[in-house]
Amino acid sequence: MRRRRPAPAPPRALTSVKQLGAQPAPPRPPDPLASELEALLPRCFLETIPFERLPQLPRYLKALLIRAERAALNPLKDQQRARQLAPYQQALVQLRAAPAGPGPDPQAVEDFRWMLEEFKVSLFAQELGTAFPISAKRLDAQLERMRA
Repeated sequence: MRRRRPAPAPPRALTSVKQLGAQPAPPRPPDPLASELEALLPRCFLETIPFERLPQLPRYLKALLIRAERAALNPLKDQQRARQLAPYQQALVQLRAAPAGPGPDPQAVEDFRWMLEEFKVSLFAQELGTAFPISAKRLDAQLERMRA
């Protein structure tokens, strides 16, 4: 007499990577260039970027691409230039986070934001040229005017 085999158990659903015996990859730190791209071209950029600034966007995007390519070849040089840029980016974040009321003129803050984009071009893709003369000294002067 033959014995019947028990019916196979139904397949289990995979609910975790741990079931495979592998450890999940550690989360990657956010890519600073991705956040710069998002700031430059937010989802609703046609609603948020002034019309007169739109012709400059291709140059800013090209500068970001050049920066990414050069950063891959020489990350230390990119980090050095990013350190020059960082205080001004932090200042912009602080200016935008300031409560409404007495404080810097919103148009001056917006002008500073675009000065910062030109500064990025001068730091990372000088060959593209800037729309107007820009330097750390000019950014400092603009910050001083807004804080006065």
